[in-house]
Amino acid sequence: MKSKISAKELMDSWKKALAFWGYPAIEAEHYTSKSAAKKSMGDDIAHFDFAMQRARINIPKLEERLGIDCLEAVDKHEIGHYTFCPFDLKNCILMIQGAQAVVQDYKKAMYIENVVADIMLNTHMVNKGDSSISTVYQRMGKTDDALWTLIMRSCELLWKIPSQTLAKRNKEVENDAHQIAQIIGHSMYVPAQWQSATAQCAQLLSKYELNPNDKSREVDSHKPSDFVAGTDMYSMAKSLAGISKNLSHGDFTAIAAGTEMCTKEKAAQLYHIDVARRYAIQPPTTILPLHSDSMASPREWSAEDDVEKLDIAYSLQQGILIPGDTTYRWHADDNPTIPTKTYRDLLIVLDSSASMPDPSDTLSVPVVSSLALSRSAHQRGSRVAAISFSHGWKSCEYTHHDKETDEILLSYLNGGTIIPAQAIRDITKSHHYPQHIVIITDAAIGNLEQDKELLAEARSYAQGGTIFLYGTTLSTTHSTLESIGYTIRPATTEKDLLHLSTQLSADLYGRE
Repeated sequence: MKSKISAKELMDSWKKALAFWGYPAIEAEHYTSKSAAKKSMGDDIAHFDFAMQRARINIPKLEERLGIDCLEAVDKHEIGHYTFCPFDLKNCILMIQGAQAVVQDYKKAMYIENVVADIMLNTHMVNKGDSSISTVYQRMGKTDDALWTLIMRSCELLWKIPSQTLAKRNKEVENDAHQIAQIIGHSMYVPAQWQSATAQCAQLLSKYELNPNDKSREVDSHKPSDFVAGTDMYSMAKSLAGISKNLSHGDFTAIAAGTEMCTKEKAAQLYHIDVARRYAIQPPTTILPLHSDSMASPREWSAEDDVEKLDIAYSLQQGILIPGDTTYRWHADDNPTIPTKTYRDLLIVLDSSASMPDPSDTLSVPVVSSLALSRSAHQRGSRVAAISFSHGWKSCEYTHHDKETDEILLSYLNGGTIIPAQAIRDITKSHHYPQHIVIITDAAIGNLEQDKELLAEARSYAQGGTIFLYGTTLSTTHSTLESIGYTIRPATTEKDLLHLSTQLSADLYGRE
């Protein structure tokens, strides 16, 4: 059975909702068939798919519970989740964490985040001059349930509408409702305060019986996994940029698993990638060296251009090489022919033995340092090869892509410490470009004496090598490695390692 509302009426409602929010680039799916709506949305009235930037409205359920004249208000509500609150995955996670700190139950924390996000969003709609959302909640009806009465009374106060418009009179909730209205009124336009505001609201809401499974009075609901398409780690990392400044490694991995956004292991990888981003050297706008003070900018390179002007390294960063589409040269107005400076490629060798920190359990500064070095090189157009070693080892060849090096550097092999000297020598010998070796280890290397000649050969082929001795002081290992040509940097603390590795990134990739 299908709703009788016409396609034109659906489109007109959607256009008005888009206009209200400034025409964001999102689409709508209005399900008019009960079976299609049930299959896609269950009994929900509405849902916003953040990953696909698409609102979904269950028209039969909307007609049944609210009336079709509420469609425009519901359309606006859905768009508002995308354009106002929670807006993105990072805000959603932080708001949930605010509630979780209080209730210690992820289902209840997600329920509270939905409640707070709805109140903020709906209040913003009212403040923008559209009070139609009030009709939606009036249609849901008043109840004796104290929690719902508290929520609706808070809305009455925020929307400046008469008492008992949305909720029955209940003196017991009045003080809490005023507090919630005050908290949200003071914080809703300051996203940096949303986490603490949700925590404060959770203190008040948790005094009442919370039933996250009761969907009877929800317009919609959302969860962290709605923000990400599939399981692509790098789209998630982009959405979570900066999360490590707000949450500890333990809090983030717990909330990611607790809300079923992803596994704890994957969350740990995301966290390390986010921290590493802060320590990677960001290249300045390219300046053509020696003969020009003009800023250089990438321009498309076509098959008709001089092949020597093609910057293959930069072009590969943009994707598959397609002449005239993803191929680039550097251009400056007063001297467009001089190429940019060439930077060394980088071989990163990371100790992931049992004596090194496990990135799944804690923030591993050796892993952060290696990821930051890799990104510094890639952002300069240089290639990176990576080896993770313990009793065994795994590696990737020289590449321009973070994904390939990250897979190695985020591995934890958890065994003894046998450095793969032969593999290091073979990679450097077969790579006929300027390169630099970086080894990060705690120096408890079981095979150093027998394989030091291979490491010396690798240093000779690379013509540059630095070893960070993590958590150690001067030792016989130090003198042995120094004698075969490596620059040794003892890093007795995590702070030392971050400082020294950032300094090396700057030396290799931070200067024109």
